[in-house]
Amino acid sequence: MSRFAAGLTGELLVLVDLVTKGHVVARAEAGAPYDLILVINKRAYKIQVKTLKSGNRFWMRRKFRRPYTEKDCDFFALVRIDTGQIAYVGHVGVSATISDYAKHTLESVIKGLSK
Repeated sequence: MSRFAAGLTGELLVLVDLVTKGHVVARAEAGAPYDLILVINKRAYKIQVKTLKSGNRFWMRRKFRRPYTEKDCDFFALVRIDTGQIAYVGHVGVSATISDYAKHTLESVIKGLSK
């Protein structure tokens, strides 16, 4: 599976996860610093999806190794294609493992952003 196909698969897995939980979600325009837009209680949240085909370490950087900022996205969805595991996390630095955040829920991330 190509890198592009893996990224698209991750985005679609997150989209399906959110829609089946009753949320309103849409794909972002190509070239945006985020992948999906989630609307909860009339507020839009920008989600950056990070996908692995296997393994555990996610790198939270954009092109040219520039880290994501709060202006780029509100939070991340970490996806492992081989297990179908999805974790939702806020800004956690340059790297993260899905094991560290497996118990994080979308609700806990949104609650943290609302503070």
